This record gives sequence, structure tokens and C-alpha cells, in this order.
Amino acid sequence: MKTIRVEICMGTTCYVMGSSALANIANELPEALRSAVEVVGTHCLKGCSSGDFDGAPYARVDDELIASATKQKLIEAIERRLQV
Repeated sequence: MKTIRVEICMGTTCYVMGSSALANIANELPEALRSAVEVVGTHCLKGCSSGDFDGAPYARVDDELIASATKQKLIEAIERRLQV
């Protein structure tokens, strides 16, 4: 099975806007997805570098940058990649 890399932005803006709640998503994934996902925190994904702070928190699933990231959005992105 392919491994999906999920990066959670832990920069100040994203952290304040809720990325801290996304950091434990690996434990909340459906059992079938857990072994296929690697979750890491990263300093900054540069999503708000253009001044788009309304898009925070940002996360990246493989090469897809996700604005206003939620657990549900991340799970959906993971499932698309795994075609579950």
C-alpha cells in the first residue's frame, strides 16, 4: 500500500487557527488508513505568505496544499489518494 505524507503547518498563524487540533489526526483515522499515513508537523507551508491568513490552518497531503484544513478535509484527501 502507498504511504501518504500529511504535513501539518505548525507556524504561528496556523497553530492559533487550529492546526494544533490536527496534529493527532493519525490516531483518529479509520483503522484501514492508519498504516498508510505518515503525519508530521512542519514549521511553515507558506500558505499564508501571500497574506491569505483566512486560509489557515494549512496542511499538505502529498503534493496538495489544503487551506482551512479540518480533519474531514484531510481524511477525504487521503482517501482520494488511496482510492478507498
